[in-house]
Amino acid sequence: VIGDWKNYFTEEQNRAFNKLYNEKMQGSGLELIFDPEEIDTRNNDEGEVTTTKLEN
Repeated sequence: VIGDWKNYFTEEQNRAFNKLYNEKMQGSGLELIFDPEEIDTRNNDEGEVTTTKLEN
């Protein structure tokens, strides 16, 4: 289930994942949305959405 990681990651694990993800994905041109609510919001505001940045 998209977004279910919030039930398993601690805040520290989330920060560590975001840091590593941003480092590895930098320059790839790909930025993925991991929060279902953000997907819904962006779809309503912008149409089809496939990108975002993770916050550290």
